[in-house]
Amino acid sequence: MAITQADELLRPQASSEYLLERYGIRQSPKSLAKARCYGTGPRFRKASRDVVYARASLDAWAQGRLSPKDFASTVEASAAAAELADA
Repeated sequence: MAITQADELLRPQASSEYLLERYGIRQSPKSLAKARCYGTGPRFRKASRDVVYARASLDAWAQGRLSPKDFASTVEASAAAAELADA
């Protein structure tokens, strides 16, 4: 059975680099560790004592952090955020 790229498991340092390269999201390995404690980060697995992330989990988490659309200005982005807060 071949492992697909989405199934590839990455350690925290490689995960941090992947998120920055692919999505422009800066998450240091320490930030990922803190997010694991609070349950706010990407889903992860344990391989003995090591933490690993599947690319698919990183992709899903990153997509959830991105805004649903592109904005032309910061004013437009702020207005959309205010709409969400009021809803």
